[in-house]
Amino acid sequence: MRETSQQDHNGAERCGTAPFSLAGFSVCFLGLSTIRIWTQCSLYGFYQHTDAGDLTIAGNIARTLLIAALLAIALRRPFSALQERSLSWFSVTAMTVSAILLLIQSEHPDLSLAMPATIIGGLGVCWGGGMWMKFYARLEPEESLVYAFASLALSSLLAYGIGLIPSSAIYLTIIFMPTLSIVTYWQSMKKLDERDQNALATGNAYDSEPPSTFVRLLAGIALLNFALGVARGFPFGDSIPLGPYLQAAVPVLVTLYCAVVLTWSLVIRRKITFGGIWQTQVIMMTAGVILVATLSPTAMSWGAAVLTLSNTIMLALLWYCSYDFARHSSLASYAVVGIVWIAHLLPREIGRWAIAHLGALSHGSVLIIAAAICLLALSMAFVLSDSIPRKRPFFAELNERAARIPASSDPLRGRSGVSLTEGTRENGSDEPEGDAQRDDGNRETTLDERCALLQAAFSLTDRETDMVRMIAQGNSKQAIGEKLFLSENTVKSYTRNVYRKTGVHTKQSLIDMLYELPPRKES
Repeated sequence: MRETSQQDHNGAERCGTAPFSLAGFSVCFLGLSTIRIWTQCSLYGFYQHTDAGDLTIAGNIARTLLIAALLAIALRRPFSALQERSLSWFSVTAMTVSAILLLIQSEHPDLSLAMPATIIGGLGVCWGGGMWMKFYARLEPEESLVYAFASLALSSLLAYGIGLIPSSAIYLTIIFMPTLSIVTYWQSMKKLDERDQNALATGNAYDSEPPSTFVRLLAGIALLNFALGVARGFPFGDSIPLGPYLQAAVPVLVTLYCAVVLTWSLVIRRKITFGGIWQTQVIMMTAGVILVATLSPTAMSWGAAVLTLSNTIMLALLWYCSYDFARHSSLASYAVVGIVWIAHLLPREIGRWAIAHLGALSHGSVLIIAAAICLLALSMAFVLSDSIPRKRPFFAELNERAARIPASSDPLRGRSGVSLTEGTRENGSDEPEGDAQRDDGNRETTLDERCALLQAAFSLTDRETDMVRMIAQGNSKQAIGEKLFLSENTVKSYTRNVYRKTGVHTKQSLIDMLYELPPRKES
């Protein structure tokens, strides 16, 4: 179980405020994109249409049913490490088998393998997200935002590029995606282990939310996705094709959108809100429905592109909010994303199935249904706003950190102004070397004085204070163990205790906190 913070549950807990650093970037942290590339190619027909019709519906229904079954187990007792490994291997196997069947189908069109392949794939991909959410739950808010939106942009561009090659080559490519996903996941978790980054202790503010909050959130997500499902097959039940230029435009616009969000939050340091992103998406969906309702082939194609774009950016919003919720609740991270994805997928596919089986519509019926979808979408813009959750708004921690850091801060530098990529010691640590002093005004305090201040402020033991001092001097865990005659595991244990008490989770954040404490006034 994740350790909970002993600080205030209303978001006032102490946390690091250093700007996001590119020094810790790793390509494997973008491994979530492999799951979406596989999903986009296998379940959605490369987005050459709004979706793949009955195949998309069947795959996602199977997906949600298995997620619900896993939730019924996980909500009683969290999965053991063995169960998680078993689910990971099941996921990789099922997704790989699905891709192989689709490859065979592409070579032998007379066979009827597409539907079973899609269902098997839908069952396999359900754990892919849950697995990766465990990784995201260990990240700082800025890191999570970067990797979530970057993965969405990368997967959109790569999936589009893959869709341009012959179908047999497409399925040969995606056969390797599940294996690539689990390999990058293992590498990502290993890298976080190496930098001692465990699931962050941030309190359980959402545990005290009234039940009405969850009803409102899940109902709002479900209703909007039902409307989106109807819109994807609107008005005659068939998937709407996207022209070649629009197929290229969608991933480009997704990438541009992700870049704007990251720039707005991490470079310009402006506030982002759940309500703002949600309402932008609702406006896009409404515009798409209006274009489709004109029944003009050109306008319908544009409307389909707008609906596809709206659905795609919803993924980033729901993913990040699931991460944010998981960090501030006692629920397992994979349980949180599972609940949200059921509310996202199941109503959407029900709506998609309903419009596909309504039969031919008159022009008047088209207008009535279009108006109903638009009204439902617009109502959801007001149902889901920044007034919920009540205890702590989404993006709160991210916005608080942005408010503390000047917009001119170099993302490659810590608050001390020392580059995290320069001047590192030979032992691999990224802390300043020796007992370097930092200017605090009239006088500089020594490292020992600062450690004493930190010890008093957070009730650290003498041994924990020793850890802080040696970390600030740039010592690695191995070097600390050798100097203090302790095992490396014991050093890790003391370090985790320090992180838990101070509310930070990286060495750089600990050092920043150490040098931000005001010195005692001399009498």
